[in-house]
Amino acid sequence: WEYDETLGKYRRFTDGQVHTDELTGEQLTAANVIVVYANHVETDILEDMVGGGHYSIEIQIWGEGPVTVFRDGLMFQGTWKRWAREEMLTFWDAEGNPIPLKPGNSWFQLVPLDFQIRVTE
Repeated sequence: WEYDETLGKYRRFTDGQVHTDELTGEQLTAANVIVVYANHVETDILEDMVGGGHYSIEIQIWGEGPVTVFRDGLMFQGTWKRWAREEMLTFWDAEGNPIPLKPGNSWFQLVPLDFQIRVTE
């Protein structure tokens, strides 16, 4: 992701290449990029039998965990919370204040708890 100040959004890249929408050919963009760190657990649901079998992964997005929110060219670190299935994820800073999202679309990246992101200026 790279912040485009003129556009006021983040532009998506994959492996250093522009990531485009298949239908429009335009580069994917998001007003907010949210990295949600959550426990990933292998289930007993067999998804693919090739190569000895691959099992489904349950991403546990209930309770709370770390979050990194990118908005308006800034990075906010905090905690995500979701206590019931019908609730939305909410984001809180270290002082317990909500981290508001910019109006517009958001990209959620769910990653394992030990995942490392690299942020450059």
